Amino acid sequence: MADARARQSGVEELIRRLHEEGVERGEKEQARIVSRAQSEAAMLLDSARAQAAEIVAAARVQADADRRSAREAVRLAHRDALLQLRQDLEALFGQLVRRLVKERLEQRDALAGIVDEVARSAIACGLRGAVGIELAGPHSDPEPSAPDVLDAHVSALVVELLTCGIEMQVARSNSAGVRVRLEAGTVEVDISPDSVAAMLLDRLLPRYRSLLQEDARP
Repeated sequence: MADARARQSGVEELIRRLHEEGVERGEKEQARIVSRAQSEAAMLLDSARAQAAEIVAAARVQADADRRSAREAVRLAHRDALLQLRQDLEALFGQLVRRLVKERLEQRDALAGIVDEVARSAIACGLRGAVGIELAGPHSDPEPSAPDVLDAHVSALVVELLTCGIEMQVARSNSAGVRVRLEAGTVEVDISPDSVAAMLLDRLLPRYRSLLQEDARP
């Protein structure tokens, strides 16, 4: 009887010990799993943070590059717009000068003044008989005569020039102006709207450009 109780007690003790050992092993395994999971989670978190930092840094670099590119594009667009505006203004200025010169040379008093100055200079230089003056002006008459194109002042000047040995002719032309020929055409000076405007623009455009540049400064 005592032996049976002893065996029963031993079995119970064995069961208790096995239970305790199983619980202890389970707790240790659980702790190991939790520790491993925490370690892996920490590693994943560190990796994610590093990747996020790299992404943010790359985004900042790209944003800086995009800003620089945008500023450069704006600068180039501004420069091109200014250049185009200057070219347009210069072209407009040239058209205005040519139009004003043409309108002025089509006025008879202006032509008379030019012819008068040319003739006086020729006479003063002793070029009598060596100078020919051709006066051109727009007209509709297919066979214009001197009085039709020249006013009284120029007509009187023609008479005076002839007495000095200077030949003057009226040319049929669609553009006003004066052409002076020296020594049978060896030297020719063209005082036409285009030539006068070109001469004026050679002098005026540099100054006009400098004024545009001054106005464009901030």
